[in-house]
Amino acid sequence: MREEQHNQFAISSDKLDAVKHDTQLIRKYVEEQSVGMRETLIALEKLLRGLQANDIERDKDLGVLKEEVEAVGELVLKVLMLISVYSNMYYLIKIKQLRYKYFAW
Repeated sequence: MREEQHNQFAISSDKLDAVKHDTQLIRKYVEEQSVGMRETLIALEKLLRGLQANDIERDKDLGVLKEEVEAVGELVLKVLMLISVYSNMYYLIKIKQLRYKYFAW
């Protein structure tokens, strides 16, 4: 009876050692996975920060581009107005010349 208890104790002890070993392996695996996940999260955070910085820079560039396009639009309107004024002046001068030519007394 004593020997049987001793054998059962030895078997139980071996099983506990196996469970302990398996638990240590699982714990090591989980820790490695955790480190990998942390590294992945850090890489993702860096990537997101870079994307946000690029978005901010793009928005600034678009703002500058918009201002430049608006300035060009204003210049085009001014040029068209000047062309119109000079064109009208040209025709007025031609009309006066014709009037003096044909109606001068």
